[in-house]
Amino acid sequence: MGVITDKLGADFARNRILALAIAMQLSIDETNHLLNYAEHSSLYPRNPWDTIIMYALQRHLSVIKTNILLTDAKASPLLE
Repeated sequence: MGVITDKLGADFARNRILALAIAMQLSIDETNHLLNYAEHSSLYPRNPWDTIIMYALQRHLSVIKTNILLTDAKASPLLE
């Protein structure tokens, strides 16, 4: 378990960190640094869900627009 976790599990905590990174308009490198600091896995380009997150970070999309992209791709949203 990472440093930043909660009772719903590590994936839920990682999603919250990613939502924060998107809201802060961090770069992919900054986001990976934040994830590593929180003891979560870095964004992985071969993972389709992570690729959408990376796209959103590169284009400075909002959390809401990122959730729409994820939903359109039939992937789980960042925050439910």
